[in-house]
Amino acid sequence: MTKAGGRLQHVCSTVLATPPSYWLSLGLLVVGVVWFQFLPSELVKFFNAEVGPFEQFSVAFLAAAALLALASWWHSRSTSWLAGGVVLIYATLREFDFQKMFTHRSVMSLGYFTRPKAPLPEKLLVILAIAPCLIAIAYLLRRAWASFCDSSFKLPGRAEVAHAMSFWIVVLFGLSHFSDRTTWFRLQGNVEALVEAILALAVLLLVVEIKPRLIGD
Repeated sequence: MTKAGGRLQHVCSTVLATPPSYWLSLGLLVVGVVWFQFLPSELVKFFNAEVGPFEQFSVAFLAAAALLALASWWHSRSTSWLAGGVVLIYATLREFDFQKMFTHRSVMSLGYFTRPKAPLPEKLLVILAIAPCLIAIAYLLRRAWASFCDSSFKLPGRAEVAHAMSFWIVVLFGLSHFSDRTTWFRLQGNVEALVEAILALAVLLLVVEIKPRLIGD
């Protein structure tokens, strides 16, 4: 088997390892997207409001995942858990729009840095503020790259499940950005909050799944 074929087989086996909880979450997402197409506009606005139920669910799921990750780090002293906890704290604050209390828009976007509206001193302070998150993300990506992209990497059963869950988190993350821009079937602005809530739930389920039994330093 060629190297490309081995990697494709690895990805397929990873997807097939998706646990029932994730298939249920993805099923709820599909049902929710279809349901949203038939809701009155007033209800759509209610569900997608900044303080609406989906936004509140997202904050709650991410906050729970962050607390569990930090508790796992305290128990295992794993650098990976610490990095994961840091990223989840920033994700929770972003979902809570915490950064907008100090800046004119989200600082987790290239537009904030490329547009001249924010003064340079403010941008430098923001870079310092988000540096721990960027370092943590870089560390986690480096750890993930060696295992997920290597077709010869052998996974224990539960680790393969964790990789399958991580795969769907990446898919949902991309879908959350796509759904904010598409104009298909009244989707624009109608399902972004729902997708983000399912994404946050997926992150929480992943943290619950792996706890301190798979990740070392």
